[in-house]
Amino acid sequence: GRAYLVPDGYTLLLEDVRDMSDPVAPPLRMGTSKYVGVRSLAAYVNRYKTDATLGYIFDLNGQGPRSLLTDITIARYQLDDHPVDGTGHRLHAAELVLRPTTAARRWASALAAPQLDQEQLLDLVVDGIGEIADPDGATLRDLVADLHAIRTTSARSVIRTGGQATVELTENVALHSGTGTQVTVPETITIVFAPYAGLAVLGVQLTVSVKPRVTKDEKVVFKLDAPALDDEIARVVGDVAGQLAEATGIEPMWQP
Repeated sequence: GRAYLVPDGYTLLLEDVRDMSDPVAPPLRMGTSKYVGVRSLAAYVNRYKTDATLGYIFDLNGQGPRSLLTDITIARYQLDDHPVDGTGHRLHAAELVLRPTTAARRWASALAAPQLDQEQLLDLVVDGIGEIADPDGATLRDLVADLHAIRTTSARSVIRTGGQATVELTENVALHSGTGTQVTVPETITIVFAPYAGLAVLGVQLTVSVKPRVTKDEKVVFKLDAPALDDEIARVVGDVAGQLAEATGIEPMWQP
């Protein structure tokens, strides 16, 4: 211990200096953490959430193929949002990032392109044959063979006849059905693929319109279109919103 010498006429007074110092404020947790997958985001949110935590999910309607071309932030949890009876710092957040699969990027790139030439359509069918549910494999193999055969051939016109289009060539070509001047292309194909990596949702199923035309220099080009793409992406995002609400106990609010 310690001994204190107190002169006559003085009183020894002991003070707890801890009561005199300024209270030390707890450090603020700051920054935005990004996560891939609902489970990872929920694990972080559940660790730090309070009564003031709010969740937001972003509507992708109208973005079309752009929503499948690059990584996209789809949800945000503001862990220190403004409470009802006070002021929050809004410095601590967590976000969910969706990362398109290889298949999604492949088809989104084709859908976003103004047009595809014969070589590009051939590569798309060959590389994405595992995602094409209709036509069947035999029909696709015949289409691939014909696309190979007409890569350097000029074309006169395109005739659409309910369900398929016939490309009229300027010269005879060795096609899968024999030598001829007509190539048949399906006007629609059905594709099925997982839209985003690490996401437990049903795969996207799309009916893609294939619209061939002949250019001024007598080349065949193709335009692909998927009218239901926005609806399918909206379904996926809605599924993600439901998973987030279940995993965190906080219903995310929709934002444009």
